[in-house]
Amino acid sequence: MRRIMQIFNIEKKIMYGYFIAFFLLLFSYVLIIYTTEKITEKTKWVTHTHIVQTALEELMSNIKDAETGYRGFIIMGEEKYLNPFYYCQQEIKAGLSKIRVYTSDNALQQSRCDTLDSLIKKRMNVITLGIDEFKNSRYQITASLRQQTIQSGSDIMFYIRATVSAMIKTEDMTMLNRNNELANFSNAIKFINITSLVVAVLLSFYSIGTFQLEYNAKKQADQKAVAYRTELETKVAELKSANEELSALKSLEKFTSTGRIARTLAHEVRNPLTNINLASAQLEEAFELDEESRFLFDIIRRNSERINNMVSSLLNATKFTELHVEHVNIHHILDDTLRQAGDRITLKNVALKTDYAAEEIMLWIDVTKIKIALMNVIVNAIEAMEDQGGILKIITERKEDNCLITITDNGTGMDEDTLSKLFEPYFTNKVKGNGLGLTNTQTILLNHKGSIKVESKTGAGTTFILCLPLDRPAQLPG
Repeated sequence: MRRIMQIFNIEKKIMYGYFIAFFLLLFSYVLIIYTTEKITEKTKWVTHTHIVQTALEELMSNIKDAETGYRGFIIMGEEKYLNPFYYCQQEIKAGLSKIRVYTSDNALQQSRCDTLDSLIKKRMNVITLGIDEFKNSRYQITASLRQQTIQSGSDIMFYIRATVSAMIKTEDMTMLNRNNELANFSNAIKFINITSLVVAVLLSFYSIGTFQLEYNAKKQADQKAVAYRTELETKVAELKSANEELSALKSLEKFTSTGRIARTLAHEVRNPLTNINLASAQLEEAFELDEESRFLFDIIRRNSERINNMVSSLLNATKFTELHVEHVNIHHILDDTLRQAGDRITLKNVALKTDYAAEEIMLWIDVTKIKIALMNVIVNAIEAMEDQGGILKIITERKEDNCLITITDNGTGMDEDTLSKLFEPYFTNKVKGNGLGLTNTQTILLNHKGSIKVESKTGAGTTFILCLPLDRPAQLPG
């Protein structure tokens, strides 16, 4: 108990160590994400500042272009030089609106925008008046025009440049302050991250060191557990093998008992049948029979023959017979059998899927009898499926010294009670079946020193596994 509590406490410490380390690492990552978002936000503000400064520079450039156009008109006396003046007025208005939008968060800059707007309007009005006066004086530069253009224009442009310059400096100072805030914030986050990482690494080393104390003992316990598990798996495999052998022995014993009963029954039934047939024949010869009497004697004769045929079928299905073996490829035998069952497969709209082994599988078998056995299983599989959506799968494989033929359908399947009686003579769920097909199949496979197994569940289809030896057994006749 003390040992268990000690292990529990150690595992608890390890768990806490890893948990705190994980929490610190997670905290560091959250800070990194937060820092990244802040940097992104500051970067946007830097971009914002550049946009404002660029807009101010473009505004000044447009004002200068308007001035240049006006001076060109005064000097050259041609109205085409006024085109930049007219064009730049729209650009100046759009640029000023843009600056107002981007400085909406700064009251000082908004106030300067108002001042700048007023100064620009004054300058444009002065230029407009100068244009009108120049035209009225028949394109002559008067003293009044010179005074208006030079002195008044120069004063207004001085204030415009001063206002623009002040706005640019304000944006520079704003960007500088934001960069300083970002640098201070980044340094603080860097310090916290480094501290968290150092503590997380120390805690990780602590957890690893604590874990190492119990590692050897745990390793030994794991090795013992693996040894116990291996031993258990071996025992389970041996038990499974023993169960399969027992099941095969029970099946063989059941088959032998059935054959013995069939032979006894045939002997006991055929003797009375012979007497009945002889007596019936003598009575027919001894008396003159009318039509009704002959009909009755005919019934006796037909039913006697029917009983005799049933006894013969039972004997053939439960007795070993001489085999005429050939060394053949089982895949060819399967293909021939499937061709014979082709009409049934087509009629039921069954999808056929074959997965033969890559190499040839040569077997010593009685071809005719093996075809009968395969046909019985294939027909049962086809009849167990619906008219639409049926899938018949046939797989062959070489396993140790045997060939396994797996025949699977997706039909109605069978319950446990049906499976337990499947190979019994005259047991059938078919309306027109005689119940001897699978009994005969089992006899043929046992005659070849093989076996047959069935796996099925109600509603989940059925799988027949036929096993045949690869080598020719010495006791096989042929």
